[in-house]
Amino acid sequence: MNRIANYNSQLDRLTILINQLAARLETSFELTPMQKTNLASIVKDVMVQKSRASYRDMYLDVLTVVNAEALSLGLASLSDANKKKLTTYIKRTCSTYRNSFRREILHSVKGGKTRCSLSQFLFRIGQGDWFRTPADRDSPRLRVQFAIYRRLAFDNHHIISSESNEDGDCDDGYPSDGDDDEERPRKRARTSTGSAPTPRRGKRKTSSPAWWDFVAQWFMERRKEWGLDMNSNGWSQYIHDTMAWERANFPEPAVFETTNATPGPSTSSTQGIFGALYTSSSSSGPSAFTFTPPSA
Repeated sequence: MNRIANYNSQLDRLTILINQLAARLETSFELTPMQKTNLASIVKDVMVQKSRASYRDMYLDVLTVVNAEALSLGLASLSDANKKKLTTYIKRTCSTYRNSFRREILHSVKGGKTRCSLSQFLFRIGQGDWFRTPADRDSPRLRVQFAIYRRLAFDNHHIISSESNEDGDCDDGYPSDGDDDEERPRKRARTSTGSAPTPRRGKRKTSSPAWWDFVAQWFMERRKEWGLDMNSNGWSQYIHDTMAWERANFPEPAVFETTNATPGPSTSSTQGIFGALYTSSSSSGPSAFTFTPPSA
């Protein structure tokens, strides 16, 4: 009987110890440097994925990838409390890289030494490890999308250059359920492009919408006007004009010229690097390029 009582006593102490350890884990959840690096890689890849036209809730797409890769990321079997902390961290990371990407676009068209051609911009983004799949950098579809971003930035400098709350630690004013000030990172992480985000804290002007809201609204309006089919007259002409604008304002260095010829609307559907994107405006064939409708 004494032996049984002794075992029961040890079991009770072990149970208490396990409960104490569990409680400690609940309050001391912390990502490893490798986990942070992997999460940043996922965030950047989701941000520059082909056909993305809305950035407001991109953290949900990041969570989808994280859930699918939870085991390899070492994030399986998290408690509800730690899942909440992980979600908050991902929202913050999305905010950081949204703002970083905004500045990359701005500097590529309005900077001094940072001003560059479209191919150089794609190369620069690729060098910053924004693509988990390196081949995505050479995607004609993504090339068109980045050219559109650059043209919008050039024509709407007052919007893309206006400082927003994303330059601080908050998530650009969007709803962020479960955010806790104590969980916010105290320092901004250095980006993979080699420069740390500037800790400016200017507030967004009320007369200017957030840049990524503006982009999403632009795509929504064009979608209503021209539809999703990139073979349509509206999209085809706009893409042609945008690429002509790129060539006129940001000529490609000789090293890029032979691989980046871009046709305008034509009867050929295989002409140049963008031939597969759209055929002539008179084509009745199926669409080769559609945008995912931006979220409302």
